[in-house]
Amino acid sequence: MHKHVERVIFLSFLCQYSILYSYQYMSRILIVEDEERMSMTLVKGLTNLGYTTDVIGDGLNARLEDISQYDLVILDWMLPKFSGIDILEYWRKEKKYTTPILMFTAKSDTHSVVTGLDYGADDYMSKFFTWEELNARIRTLLRRGSPKEVIIDIPIEYDSQNHTFTEEGIIVNLTTTESKVLKYFFEHPKKLITRSQLSSAIYDNDFDPSSNTIERHIKSIRSKFNYDPILTIRGSGYRLKLGTKSQKS
Repeated sequence: MHKHVERVIFLSFLCQYSILYSYQYMSRILIVEDEERMSMTLVKGLTNLGYTTDVIGDGLNARLEDISQYDLVILDWMLPKFSGIDILEYWRKEKKYTTPILMFTAKSDTHSVVTGLDYGADDYMSKFFTWEELNARIRTLLRRGSPKEVIIDIPIEYDSQNHTFTEEGIIVNLTTTESKVLKYFFEHPKKLITRSQLSSAIYDNDFDPSSNTIERHIKSIRSKFNYDPILTIRGSGYRLKLGTKSQKS
């Protein structure tokens, strides 16, 4: 009898842990922060907690970003070019984005908190934070947000647990670096990805920007699939090819 009760308690804990982990694993967070030291602290901490992160360091580029591809945005108030409040108002009123937004700022007075919430922030947190509280607030916002699934309508499947790619049920053998490249495209299915973004994501700081390594990896990936998963946007970068199941010519 005791063993049965212990098993029920363990399964209940396991279920709760799985739900909690599912909110974090592969959840994509955009960090809009101009202080490099703070943004790198957030990137390191959130990555260790299981999130995938991107960083924008100024208001202009943040304003132009399509945040619908993210599960959550951490938005600083004081930014160059456009303030966090300006961006927040634009995202909510003009672009109609519903992505949860956490205002993250040194302004902690009541007036600032109320202003941020009135302009559309879902939560508000001081930069003098603890990781335990920040993670709890993030989990709450992810639970609150509408369940969102990006449908990748291509005949290639990515198994995030085993880190493998299959086409027509057959595992495609990729090198470690090729897997990182294609995984990055799957994690950013609607985003235009520049060559520099891709190299920063898969290489250390010693990557030579003048080399054609990225191009060679993409060419090799294309040669291993019947379906070409990567679309080249001339002069801009690359994007995951969505919405068609025709094979490459």
